[in-house]
Amino acid sequence: MQPLLNQGVSKEDLALSSFHAIAKQTIGGLAQGLDIHPPVIFEGGPLTFNPTLVRVFAERLELADDDIVIPQNPETIVALGAALAADELFADNENCLVADLLDAADTLDKAAASSPPPSTHGTAYFTSPEERAAWEASHALAPQTPPDPAPGSTVRAYLGIDSGSTTTKFALVSPDGKLVDSFYAPNEGEPLDVARAALIALRDRYRAAGATLDILGVGTTGYGELMFAKAFGADYHTVETVAHARAAEACVPDASFVLDIGGQDMKALWLDGGIITDIVVNEACSSGCGSFLENFASSLNIPVEGIAQAAFSSTNPAVLGSRCTGFMTSSIVSEQRCGKTPADIMAGLCRSIIENAFTKVIRVSNLESLGKKVVVQGGTFLNDAVLRALEQHIGREVTRARPTPGLMGAIDIALLTQEHLEGAHRERGEVAASLETANAISEGRGPVQANAFSSMRSTPSRIRRSLTSSAPSARTTATARALPSRTATRG
Repeated sequence: MQPLLNQGVSKEDLALSSFHAIAKQTIGGLAQGLDIHPPVIFEGGPLTFNPTLVRVFAERLELADDDIVIPQNPETIVALGAALAADELFADNENCLVADLLDAADTLDKAAASSPPPSTHGTAYFTSPEERAAWEASHALAPQTPPDPAPGSTVRAYLGIDSGSTTTKFALVSPDGKLVDSFYAPNEGEPLDVARAALIALRDRYRAAGATLDILGVGTTGYGELMFAKAFGADYHTVETVAHARAAEACVPDASFVLDIGGQDMKALWLDGGIITDIVVNEACSSGCGSFLENFASSLNIPVEGIAQAAFSSTNPAVLGSRCTGFMTSSIVSEQRCGKTPADIMAGLCRSIIENAFTKVIRVSNLESLGKKVVVQGGTFLNDAVLRALEQHIGREVTRARPTPGLMGAIDIALLTQEHLEGAHRERGEVAASLETANAISEGRGPVQANAFSSMRSTPSRIRRSLTSSAPSARTTATARALPSRTATRG
């Protein structure tokens, strides 16, 4: 669903599509090919509080209005049935019929206490405070501070935009490859609006400082690659796997394996001399990704920035394994009944991220196949606990992409855009020189030096955009028209 949102599909269409998916899966999975004959009774909470879901089931089953039966209080009808059938169901066991609800509650409590579910015991992330301090010092990322442009200065940079599964990122990269400025935030289902607001805020900040921001080129990648390319008139765009491979090469020139974990997707790339030799990605399940971790952290009242601290503080982490979201919820409830704290649960969840990656995506029997230089990227690896869990899983130290793993896609699409534009410039110059040389030979003037005609070479046919310009360029006007007021259009 998130990629469709990033491509501009409306939330209303996605909501209705999800109802159709539920109906289709329920009918196919439960009926198992058997015919469903009317009338049909609709019960349970989802069908009680989502009348549109009833309508979708009726459409798929081709039910007439009088074939649809909705009883009174359908959300509790099963409990009502159990109460009405109690005498018959427990006729042979009078002790099961408890008239006093307090006695019933006491009986349940005693039963739970007498047979608690089995608990799991994992190992702590560190054996001592000193080991933790040393590890954190060796893996620390340099703080990212916004630049302070001097009044009257001109900042020239390439703009890279990475429209991810759950976040929107952009990076301004100077011609010498240095990160000038950046943005990273949840896309809130409106990635275009989020990016546009961020770019306007960036422009206003440079204007307020009295500086000029000169955008030399724009590149896009990620889930919203094509939509952003059309909306912002990008000079270059490419799939995120190419951008992340380029990022790893820039970070570690001899990288052998790259693992990128984002909000709802995961990519594993094997490299040989900077060339991608194999790629695997997660499919339908996002249980090993960042949003999976953030959602459970929220349910445990742990802020996102406090996940690693909580996990590292646990002395008895839960062992949760690699499960989908539904089964993971059940496992967490069981661990809580056994006395596991939120920190213990979070420690187990951070490890489950890595277990999911290796059991459901990477799937290698020999960890040596990852090679000697492992690089990690993606916003999930801003979490120190996930990084530590990976190192413990594979038994070696890995390199976290710098300056920050969450921005690598945006940084490197900016670099690729620069390479693309400079390559196009050189190509046009070479073509112009070749044509002039051919003309000179045909006219009997003989071969000439290409640099004699360097002044005749054409420049790239694009408009240099200055975000501080008062008069909108044709490119800016076209971009503004492409951007919707609220809802993203399909790109």
